[in-house]
Amino acid sequence: MKKSRTIYRPPPPRLVRSRKDSNKEEEEEIKEVVGGTNYTRRCKGTEWSVAESIPDELLFEILLRLPAQDIYYESRLVCREWYHMMRTKDFIHQHLEHASYGLLYIDESHDVVFISAREGGEGMDTYKLKFKTRCAVWCSCNGLMLEYQSSFEKNIYYYVINISTDQAFRLPLLPYFLCGHQFSCIGYDATSMTYKVVVSCQDRGHGFAIECVAILTVGVDKSWRRVRTDHLSVLGRHTIMSRPIFSEGGFVHWNKFGGTEVVTLNLETEVIAETPPPIPYKDLLGEKTNCRCLSTGRYLSLFLRRRNLAWEVFEMIPETGEWRKLPNICLEGQKGRIIERFGFKFKHDSIRPCCWLKYPEVLVFFIEPNSIIFYNLITCEIGAEKLSMDGYWHGVTLHKNSLVWLGGS
Repeated sequence: MKKSRTIYRPPPPRLVRSRKDSNKEEEEEIKEVVGGTNYTRRCKGTEWSVAESIPDELLFEILLRLPAQDIYYESRLVCREWYHMMRTKDFIHQHLEHASYGLLYIDESHDVVFISAREGGEGMDTYKLKFKTRCAVWCSCNGLMLEYQSSFEKNIYYYVINISTDQAFRLPLLPYFLCGHQFSCIGYDATSMTYKVVVSCQDRGHGFAIECVAILTVGVDKSWRRVRTDHLSVLGRHTIMSRPIFSEGGFVHWNKFGGTEVVTLNLETEVIAETPPPIPYKDLLGEKTNCRCLSTGRYLSLFLRRRNLAWEVFEMIPETGEWRKLPNICLEGQKGRIIERFGFKFKHDSIRPCCWLKYPEVLVFFIEPNSIIFYNLITCEIGAEKLSMDGYWHGVTLHKNSLVWLGGS
């Protein structure tokens, strides 16, 4: 007998909204987009005989493979049946599982650009999304991104956004005594089935600055709460002021660029812990070691530069803090191919690992000032893309385009 496969489907957080209000919003949206009663008639015409002959299960599978932005702006408006089907939690979360990771960055016009691999792995597709960013986008989780915007009043506003559907939700302001906040992250807690936003900041409520972490449960909390950091070492407290990394297992990690210290926050328990490096400090002293941490999806990977274009790689299991050795990665033999094929001339210290596009097969490298290389570790195939970036500061974010939103639609 064939065993059924359990599929992990992370739902969005619940927001309290009455059925009456939900139906009213739905009808208003239908009338606004397709003109009221004409919407229903379009489903019943003879021109839909072919579509109606397709079994519902097969139609469901076909529609799952459409891009999120095409579904939201076009396909769901074809008829009422499709509209209701594409709003179901089952469709939204299965679509999320079918979606592939791509790279997101902000171009010189502040447009959001998405780069994804074509099916079969032959070449890359690059296109602009309709969303216009307000300021900076730091990270992504299940298609939801965290964006922040500075104001003239010196306040920083945080938004949870879905760039495929152009939806945005503003978060409450942080307390005045939590200042210096810049680096932030959004993550999913599977236990409570909620999204949480994490911000690195300084607590000046006692007359002096203490590095700390503020956290907020999206759609539930109306105010931020502090996470204890007084048990961390001085190095650990300095580390949490760097850019965070989210892993799908429900953990947020910090690693100061170039350092080997890793600090991890468990989103379920909201407890922060330090993890010692996989190689003792005494073995790293005297070496020009450049460290870089990247999310593999479930776990965290650590890259230690050993030679000009060679890295020693480790993987950390966040539940235990245990490090596992992975095969080393070396681009020394590929440098000639990169220069000959793409015309990239770069210094050894200007190239670094950027993200795993498909773990453990495809790794992306960033070459200063504005180029990326896609390297398949199994086939040794190389691809490249030049980015029209608005400066290095924005960086490149790993992202999935999805239909996930806070109210489940």
